[in-house]
Formats: sequence, C-alpha cells, structure tokens
Amino acid sequence: MLHILLQSIIFSACTFHVAAHGFLAHPGNLKDAFSKHAVRNYDAIDNNIDSLRSPIKSDSPVCRGAAKGPVTDIRLENGKSFTITIAFSIGAQHIGPCGVEILDENLENAVQIAHVDGPGGCAQKPLSQFATDKSSPASSQCPNNIPTKLVTDDMCLSEWTFVVSNVEKIKCTNCVMRWTWSGQHISVTNPEKYETCADVRISSSGAPSTDTPDPAATTTDPVVTTIDSTTTTTSSTVSSAPRKTLSPKKRPTKKTKSSTQLPTKNTSAPAETSNPQPSGLTAGVAECNKMSDKCSFQMACTADKQGFFACFAKESNRAPIRMDCAPGTTCKQNGQFISCQPA
Repeated sequence: MLHILLQSIIFSACTFHVAAHGFLAHPGNLKDAFSKHAVRNYDAIDNNIDSLRSPIKSDSPVCRGAAKGPVTDIRLENGKSFTITIAFSIGAQHIGPCGVEILDENLENAVQIAHVDGPGGCAQKPLSQFATDKSSPASSQCPNNIPTKLVTDDMCLSEWTFVVSNVEKIKCTNCVMRWTWSGQHISVTNPEKYETCADVRISSSGAPSTDTPDPAATTTDPVVTTIDSTTTTTSSTVSSAPRKTLSPKKRPTKKTKSSTQLPTKNTSAPAETSNPQPSGLTAGVAECNKMSDKCSFQMACTADKQGFFACFAKESNRAPIRMDCAPGTTCKQNGQFISCQPA
C-alpha cells in the first residue's frame, strides 16, 4: 500500500515522520495519566515507543498482542460522562474517527460505549486541546501535558470526555477498555489505524455481571484507581482480581486489492479521486522544487491545496507522486511535510 511505502521511505531517509502517532495514556483525566500509566505496554514509552504509538498492521492481534497490565476500577452509567486521556504526536492533528469499546477478558464481545465520526475525530479540536506543529518540541508547546517517561519530546496529552452509552450490553466485570483511532489524513479508504488497551474492572448501572473475582485470590498489580463516570474523581484501592495469562487474539485478515500504479516518464496526471493516485513525471516538479531541505524525501502541497506530492529530491528520474487529501480537507505545509486539515 502506497502510504505504508511512503512511510518506510521517510524512516530510512530522514529523522521526521509522516505518520501520525497516538495512544491511550490512561482511563481517567490528565492528573491520573501522569502517575498511573494504566494501559498495556506503557513501559515501552522510553525504550520501544513505536510499539505503543505507531499504526498497527492489518494482521496485528487485538490490543497489539500486549500482555495484561494494571487494573483500573471504573464505574460506567448510561448518559453520564467519562474521561480518558490520550497522547498525540505534535503536528498530528489529523482527521479520522475514534471510539472506545469494552471487551471481555478473552478480547471478545466488544461493546462500543463512545464514538466520534466526521471530518474531525480524536486528534482535532476540541477533543485534542493542542493545535501543535513540528516547529518546536512538546516541552515548548505543552510543557505541563507530556506523557511521563517520554524521551522523544514530541507528544502532548489531551482529555476526551464523552457521554457513555450501551452499558446494558456489557456482560463482563473484569474487562478490557480499547481505544481505536483511524487516521484518514492520507486516505479515507485505507486509513492508518491505532489502538491501545487498558484492563479495567467495571461497576455499572444497568449492566448485568456474569463473572466475579475469586475471593481467595490476590494480585501484585500496581495500585488500582477507582474512576466514577459521573464525577471522574479518583481514589486508590487494592486489586483482588486474579491475574490471567492470555494468548494474543488474532484479528481477522482482510484481503485487499491495490489499484495504485507506479508512475512512468510517459504517463500524465490522472483525474483526481478519493484514493491516492500517482502523477506524471512533470506534474509536481514546480511544487517539489520549492523545497529547500536536503533530505531525499519531502512532501509538498499541490497548488490548489486539494492534495500533495511526494517529492524525491535526490532522484531526478523519479516522478513526484500525487495523493489527494480527504474530502472536506485542504493541504497545509509544515516544513518538509504536510497535513490535511478540515477546510
């Protein structure tokens, strides 16, 4: 797929990333996120951060295959508000829907409790409180809202408070909260997908419980936080839920057919469509020549701002590749890269 190919080129040629990055930092508000880190694989933030925040592959297991983490006690009630804290890379105000769902301990029987559609999504204001760019580090743009132990200095924390629904469909008590985001800045039909999971123990109004903790079992899980969906205040308790070792659950593999064609010297720019399309050798040269950076790969907005070109500065015989922004968005230049933002 073209956008994955472009991403790999950037990683090998430059220190900048085209892909957005994001993850669920904590089921709770900002002050909880700084101290609890109650999501699976959070410890990777200072040694293997891409396993926590980068786009997942199409065959990635549910919850990225990460092991069970600390348990957070939460209360969910239909029609009441609940807050989670999300981390986004600076300059990652990309469009695309996001949602929160509850799965059972076997990572099955998903129940969606919140969802945001449309050209906005989790990474756009007002859900994401920071309109950041790549011109300066996170410590300059959101100094009081940076994930703990982050060493890359390129992410800001934001709160998402949503109204809970479908609680009556939740059948588990010991459950998994799963946050998902589809970044549509490159393609609506083939978005970059992200997810993070947090282990939770739910008390709820109107949701029957079919499983209960073993009273004889104890765990050595980190401190458990109790979060009420009506007030989002917290208090510390001790976990009594038994720890279970779960094998990563595979997600269904979807077979897709690529319609992308490689550019040649004699091709002409095709009509614009909603899917990324290559352009001819001459199309995009003027835009790409405006780039002054010496990096071998850049991206440049088209003159009409409806899309952008992938520029190969050090390969004169290689055609710029045109890709369209998603419907309802326009291209904005950020240094040697771009972002497609709501018009």
